[in-house]
Amino acid sequence: MSVSLGDVLLERYVVERKLGEGGMGQVYLGRHVLLGMPAALKVLAGTAIPGMAQRFEREAKLMARVRHPNVVSILDYGFLSDGSPCIAMEYAEGDTLDKWLGQRGALPWETAVQLSTGLLGGLDAMHSAGVLHRDLKPSNIVVTSGQKKQARIIDFGIALPTGGADERLTQTGAIIGTPAYMSPEQLLGYPMDESTDIYAMGLILYEMLAGRPPFPVKDLSGVMRRLREPIPPPVPTPPLPAVPAPIHAALLTALVVEKEGRVRTAEDFSARLAAAAHAARTHPQRADAGIPAAPRPRPAPDPGAEPFATAATAFQPSPRETLGLAETLLQDAPAGRGLTKAQFGLQPTALAGPQGLAPAGSGGPGESSPAGRAEPLGRFLVAARILPSRLALPAERQFLAGLAGPEARAYILGRTIWFTVQGPAKPRSQAEKRAAEIASGLQERYGTTVTVASDVVAEGFALAASALTGASPMPAELSSLIEKLSSGS
Repeated sequence: MSVSLGDVLLERYVVERKLGEGGMGQVYLGRHVLLGMPAALKVLAGTAIPGMAQRFEREAKLMARVRHPNVVSILDYGFLSDGSPCIAMEYAEGDTLDKWLGQRGALPWETAVQLSTGLLGGLDAMHSAGVLHRDLKPSNIVVTSGQKKQARIIDFGIALPTGGADERLTQTGAIIGTPAYMSPEQLLGYPMDESTDIYAMGLILYEMLAGRPPFPVKDLSGVMRRLREPIPPPVPTPPLPAVPAPIHAALLTALVVEKEGRVRTAEDFSARLAAAAHAARTHPQRADAGIPAAPRPRPAPDPGAEPFATAATAFQPSPRETLGLAETLLQDAPAGRGLTKAQFGLQPTALAGPQGLAPAGSGGPGESSPAGRAEPLGRFLVAARILPSRLALPAERQFLAGLAGPEARAYILGRTIWFTVQGPAKPRSQAEKRAAEIASGLQERYGTTVTVASDVVAEGFALAASALTGASPMPAELSSLIEKLSSGS
């Protein structure tokens, strides 16, 4: 239907102007003829495409399930004189987030976190109502005008009920959405759940912090890089301050390639961001060792600071694994095939010790000296792949730290890899014996669910804190040990 200025839609909304249009229809600003309140009126562009009218109706019904300040509410639904469906919803006055970022570039980290926690509250309300959004992106978010900015989700165009019962409305084999903000499982056509939306929120937060996505996304190669390479730290441009290390650490929990290792709920992600923001405000001297604004040099580690899980260097997939990923993306995904660690490698996201975060600069081996030199960490390595559900428990982290011993350090990479560096140990047999004791302790506690690998390293082996924060490459010996775990050899 052709809509003109002054038309009355749904018998009660006078059209004032056109706001925009998308793949499913045009959106107009209307005003209620009696109450005078504004409304956004979305009119279906046409019904020629099979399933379009049903999908439009589904959008209206899913919107009706959700009531939250950070999600626009539906006001009405009906049909125009020619039978075209029309949705009337709250009018969120302001600019879309993509326009906001286009005008401002990166945002101060506190603003980005404030907007994100609001959106996550709305996302949690959606998920609690049984709705998956599937197309979160800056153009589907409005930042309201006024002194106190608020971000609101404004579009449910391809949302689905939890469980995808209405996915039959999507053409067989089709993958709909916006590739730049799609999760790995969405890109590959695998089953989605609430963590799919959380991954998209992680990318949106990244863009707010850095003013750009992690990789250019002009074509498929940019999307592929996001799946197979470590996510680079979000670096704002001056004069914005650095992104604090706690914020970076919380962000990484939403951008794990495998959804099983990703932060599971919007409420949890929001809580992590809130805790990270509190840590950054109350201990700025600790947070400042995080990600500097470009082109400032990375500051030297503070010997009295705690490493807030700023790891950005990942174990790199082999060329064979990278080729396999490219082939998977360019072909139809086989039904039921899941994502594997062998395809995408491991991304370090946490650095843990007896109390969850191992204190840096406490005189233990492996920390950088004030002059930046790496001190010898040990003479042999033991690494294990442990179930994420076990590593998440404080009691298990305390056990692992105790197993490493008071003279060593215990670390967690990602959500599955634990390792310790022991020593010095001479002769070689003494190191091997200690490694066997640790392996035995792990297997006694975790049984067949644990995979263990160990290696005696050269006397000159050293591990600096910078290797675990992404400032320098991970030592080949450690990468090799992780690769053994990944391959099962």
